[in-house]
Amino acid sequence: MIRMILMVMLVSLVACKTVKNKKRADTFGSCDKCLAWVEISKDCGVLLKVILADGSWKRIAPQKFDPKFHKEGLRMKVSYAGLTQNTEKKCAEYPVVELTEAYAVR
Repeated sequence: MIRMILMVMLVSLVACKTVKNKKRADTFGSCDKCLAWVEISKDCGVLLKVILADGSWKRIAPQKFDPKFHKEGLRMKVSYAGLTQNTEKKCAEYPVVELTEAYAVR
């Protein structure tokens, strides 16, 4: 009898497990007015080092980035959505983004 009760409790614990195997959302998929610094790479051109809301950072390769912002160390606020894989073999580790908003800050 005790074995049966323990077995039922064990099965119900496993069946009611609250931690689900959720696919983690891509935290680098979008950003709204995130702080970023411009970096000029000899191999990859202009990159942005973006500080995300959780305090982590990511380097991205912006498409159609206004040349007036191509200044090493320039601090900016940027917004973007939808990262895509970089097709350049030498710069494949930096995802390509289309900026929706970008402006310099002090």
